[in-house]
Amino acid sequence: MKMTEEVKRPFTAEETSRMKDELVFRVGAIYELRSRKKAMTSAIASEILTAEKACSDLQQKLALGYELEEMEIGVTFDEPSVGEKTVFVASSGKPIRVEKMTPGELQRQLFDREDLDEDSES
Repeated sequence: MKMTEEVKRPFTAEETSRMKDELVFRVGAIYELRSRKKAMTSAIASEILTAEKACSDLQQKLALGYELEEMEIGVTFDEPSVGEKTVFVASSGKPIRVEKMTPGELQRQLFDREDLDEDSES
């Protein structure tokens, strides 16, 4: 009659050496995979933050209904009436706002007028 049974068999020096080499390789592979996972997770997290920022910026623009844009402006003094100034977009002439002139602007306007008066007398 034949039967089977698991019997303890010690490894040979050659088998032990081969298994050590394989273990070193597999442990190295695990560290490499963890390192790649960390790098990929970091890259994906960065992409998520970028996408979230873009969504947040767009949501803010939609909520406000406008965005601020750097553009060249011009100013005309004493328009639409004396003591007021009109601020406008330089490229189109489109008015942005009308506001009261500052005391300094009123004084400057006074000196500019005196210069004009002197020039017209000459």
